Amino acid sequence: MVGLLGKLGPVFGGTPPSPTGAGVGLSDGDFNTIMVPGVYSIAGTWSNGPAAYGASNIWTAILVMHGRNANNLMYQTLYHSSRGVWWRYSTDATGATWQPWNIMPREVVGLVGQSSGIPTGAIIERGSNANGEYVRFADGTQICWGTGTINVATNLNNHFGSTSGASVTGNALISFPATFSNTSYSVSVFPTFRGFTVLGAYSKNGANAAVRMGVSGSTANDVPYEWSAFGRWF
Repeated sequence: MVGLLGKLGPVFGGTPPSPTGAGVGLSDGDFNTIMVPGVYSIAGTWSNGPAAYGASNIWTAILVMHGRNANNLMYQTLYHSSRGVWWRYSTDATGATWQPWNIMPREVVGLVGQSSGIPTGAIIERGSNANGEYVRFADGTQICWGTGTINVATNLNNHFGSTSGASVTGNALISFPATFSNTSYSVSVFPTFRGFTVLGAYSKNGANAAVRMGVSGSTANDVPYEWSAFGRWF
């Protein structure tokens, strides 16, 4: 039985060895050279991994190698806790030529994630809280939207230097339901009140934006509004 298991190479069950420690004539460091079917622990710097992580990158992963008995079709599947699951194949019995790595399909809706700019979670994340609603996409795009009410009560001078018959203004702080990664996002405010005007966003950070608004006339009002913001979450 021991001799038979030795011919199988590293098999499922227990803790997989490193290629060097598997006793099948392999060395660590190059995915292209792992040609013996089996399950291997991958650690340290390896070349010829998924191009998204560079030609040579540090890995802590599990590699599964499958091969036909004629050695004319080989599959490698690479499992990583945060970088996802990748696979590739080769029809070259020497292992000199491999097809590009492909990432396994992810769930469409769930929690998005990223590592060094590479998506690691679902394709779309949708959520809401007291600040509004948001959607995040795996490419980094984020859209937030919501509603609010602002009290406009500060008189604004008209062209003749008088506040009579001019406008009343007020400031609103829009807090986002999900944080943007930078301030290169756009904010739009939509009136739900006749005569409503947005004078501009005068301050913003990743978590919120301060907007000044006005209403024609001289009477203070509680003005409802809708807003949306477009930017990136990474």
